[in-house]
Amino acid sequence: MSTTIGHMLDEAIERGDIEAVTAALREIPRGQRASLAPALRERARVLREQDDPQVPWEDKQPQRDREFATGAALFVCGTARDAAGAFLRADDAAALAREFDPPSLEGLGEAMMALPRVTLNYLNPFIESGLVPRPDDEAHTQMMMDLPTYAGWAKKVSMEAYVQGDPTLHDVILRVMEIEGTSDASLASVDKYRRDAWSIFFASPWSQSHFGRDLLLDKTLDALEKDWPQFRSGWFSRFHERLGPTPDELGARLPRYLALCRSRIPPTVGLALKALEKIDASVSIQGHDLLDALAPVMHAAAKGQVESAMKLAERRLRVEPALADQVARLLVDALGHADAGVQAKAIKRLSGIALDDTLRATLATYLPGIAASNRPALVTLVALSPAVERQPVDVFIETTKLPEPCDASRELPRIDDADTLAERVAYVFANDTDIDAFEAVLAALTRMAPLGATVRARLAPVAKRLSRQRKPIAQALAQVVAMLLDLPAPHYARMVDNYGEHADIDLQVLHRVVDTVATARHGAGLEPLDAATHRGGFIDPGRLAQRIAAHGAAGVPWERRTAVRALLRLPSAAPMPDEFAALPASSLRQAFGHALGGALDPGEPDSALMAAAARIRHPGADDPLMLARLGDLGPDTTRAPVISWHIETRQSQVDGKTYTFHDFILDDDCAPEGADPLLIALHRHQPSAFKPRYASHRWGYAGIDEALVRYSATLLPSCMDTFFAGGCRLVGNNLGWYEAQWQNRAYLFPLLEPTVTPGPMGTLLLALALAGKEPGQTALAVDGLAQSSLEGRIDLNRLGTDMSALLASDHVLAARYAKALAAAARTAPGMLPVVTGLLEVLIGARPEDPPRDTSALLALLHESLLESGGRIGENTRAVLPSLKLSGRGAALRKALLA
Repeated sequence: MSTTIGHMLDEAIERGDIEAVTAALREIPRGQRASLAPALRERARVLREQDDPQVPWEDKQPQRDREFATGAALFVCGTARDAAGAFLRADDAAALAREFDPPSLEGLGEAMMALPRVTLNYLNPFIESGLVPRPDDEAHTQMMMDLPTYAGWAKKVSMEAYVQGDPTLHDVILRVMEIEGTSDASLASVDKYRRDAWSIFFASPWSQSHFGRDLLLDKTLDALEKDWPQFRSGWFSRFHERLGPTPDELGARLPRYLALCRSRIPPTVGLALKALEKIDASVSIQGHDLLDALAPVMHAAAKGQVESAMKLAERRLRVEPALADQVARLLVDALGHADAGVQAKAIKRLSGIALDDTLRATLATYLPGIAASNRPALVTLVALSPAVERQPVDVFIETTKLPEPCDASRELPRIDDADTLAERVAYVFANDTDIDAFEAVLAALTRMAPLGATVRARLAPVAKRLSRQRKPIAQALAQVVAMLLDLPAPHYARMVDNYGEHADIDLQVLHRVVDTVATARHGAGLEPLDAATHRGGFIDPGRLAQRIAAHGAAGVPWERRTAVRALLRLPSAAPMPDEFAALPASSLRQAFGHALGGALDPGEPDSALMAAAARIRHPGADDPLMLARLGDLGPDTTRAPVISWHIETRQSQVDGKTYTFHDFILDDDCAPEGADPLLIALHRHQPSAFKPRYASHRWGYAGIDEALVRYSATLLPSCMDTFFAGGCRLVGNNLGWYEAQWQNRAYLFPLLEPTVTPGPMGTLLLALALAGKEPGQTALAVDGLAQSSLEGRIDLNRLGTDMSALLASDHVLAARYAKALAAAARTAPGMLPVVTGLLEVLIGARPEDPPRDTSALLALLHESLLESGGRIGENTRAVLPSLKLSGRGAALRKALLA
């Protein structure tokens, strides 16, 4: 090949001219083209490195043209793998394929599917151009989940029109109903944002005609039988309803619907019950088969499903009286439901059945747990004397003295041997959310440095795993271990949320790594000043004084950044340790003494150290002395943050429908721009420069990783207001679980700690979380309410006020509060007066226009009062008559006022 031809191709690529590239390739013999591939690969690599992500897309056209020209040349000269990874438009490739028939066509489809992030937008045009066949594997099926987006955005047509026009899809598209999918790509997740595109397509007349209703219905039941998680299996339940099977279609699949009653997914059970009701209305179902299928439904949490099952059993009993004993046993199981209404209906049905002594004895065992309003009827049913009825419970509970933050029982275990160190490092890698273990390991690593031969040998197995850590806290520990073992430090990959934001706390974690390694490399057997000594991130003042003295004795200067972190971890109102008097004068000693309530040492105060000390001396309040000396440095410095909240309502219209949204707005002090980075507590607040990109965009200091959230709770453990405020912002805007934010539960764990006083923001967080939809998160809130109440750590009056304000704003649902408070009441006898008091406050939240589900609160109040033998308060008695209630609510009001 002449240098002229090579020069022609190079110039064509540099101009980004595809036609010129094609002309240059024509001049190159087919057998010589492969020799150009290495140079073209290198050219493509360089172009990728030159790509600046900060340059706007519209300014990158010359760069893009060069990349496409290089991709075209690679398509003709390179392998299938080269072509798959190149910048290449399908139209360009199709024209080049017609002219050159390049060897890269062989295996191109497989090479494309092997790419790490191949998308349908990239692959489909090559299929449509006939360059590659449509793949026949699960990876492609997974990719097809996003077909509605491709059809609508890339082709500007409906799903039905696109599929009809592409025969290659007809034999494979039903496979999307055969796989579960992922959190990002499943039928449910796509339809959530694509207006039910998949459901509408499969239910369309074309699909029903082409694929057949029987096949669509059978594939739906196939998927439901696999018990995929509720979000994903819920799509098939909804599609089944959209498809609207006839009684004949349902009856032909009776065994399958009977079997679905045993599903662990509530919507699937609901679907099965509706199908059985329709089948039983037209064709009699064999009694024993039906009752066997209904048995697990009696233990369902959804009261509507239990009631439907009881109706089906009662209907079958009227047809087959011989089934009375089996029906009675089913109804007995229904008494275990938490809802008093379900229990009452079960008791009423049981009263019409002749019960033997065995069943009566079984019924008697339910008396302790039955709702108080149903207990007299059950006593009558089992033919017991009223004397056996349980008396009102004693609601008094004696609490034990709570431990102090630096109590000996809360001290972190000391690690002094190589075997334990290696085991604990491996433990943190597997359990990165255990911040106490992380702290103990950091202290041990610096204390045992330089690491001797024995320690290095014991750490050798975990050293092989350093580069494989993917979570931030585990990566931070891996970096420390690597540097102390003289190995290359693995990369700390900062996590990015859905809005492209990094967590600000990452910088603190990275600084902690650097400072910990710096202390360890002095090799003086020192512990870092900032390593926690007790659970929850606390540092015992005596231990801190010992560490400062040890640094001085070893001739190792303390770092300001490490000292700030150490001061922030001191407990408030702790006595001055004996070791303090022997410390030499320094800005750290001055701040240390001020933090613990001592007189201010002479000398010019260090602003960063004194701001940290101010937060310990005056947790949750301003420090007047430091405000006068240093001025207002921002929230959580010389003064406390000022935080309030309100609810904003906004509306949007989609397809002629108006949707109303309630946003929880946290009016927080902002961190001023350009503030000293050593004001660590200050930078936990939202930066003043932060601008949300969307209405749903919320700032979060700890980001989206649970371990980072837990670590952030240990930065200032003596005053958690700012930490809890961050939780309020995130939990408060995801009560309906619109997005799976599992990390948010980490904001609730400190409420379970006996050393934590929730304060105003912790109380507000609890008020929000008790109204959440996600069961696990709500369960944590219930536990937090019970423990903080019984231990006397929470202001219940403030909690009631916050819950009432949230309910009045329409931001929360009364039914969710009722469900959570009912669970709290069952945790311990002492919770009954707490729950009763909160209920009475909630009922008066909006007397002029009570929420629609107020009856749920009234029902729980009625049961609680019957259980405790109490009566409603005077304020509630005055409010109840003014409430606009009907039906069940009106009946409950009458019972409460009686």
